[in-house]
Amino acid sequence: MPTDIRVIDFNNVEIEEAITDYCMRMGRFTPGKRATALTLSNRPEIAVSFGDASDGPRSHLKQTEVVAVLILYCKKVGIPIAQRASKSLRIANDAVSRHLALPSS
Repeated sequence: MPTDIRVIDFNNVEIEEAITDYCMRMGRFTPGKRATALTLSNRPEIAVSFGDASDGPRSHLKQTEVVAVLILYCKKVGIPIAQRASKSLRIANDAVSRHLALPSS
């Protein structure tokens, strides 16, 4: 049976915007702050650390939060994500890729 596979790549600017929006929603940032100076890691799992424009302490998002950040960003910009698709994240060349696999019915 065929499987529909999509890959959505997010560059650093998009990730910074997505993290900033998420942190504002969660009360981690006050208005006017934004995520900057991203550090992407996938050991032992995918994580993102970032600062803000005020050079305050760095913050960290674990893999589950990165997933939430990217789902919210996709909804914001109108990228459809099927609920029943299996989802995974990958980091390569300073970008995060969202892999979606949807088996045909």
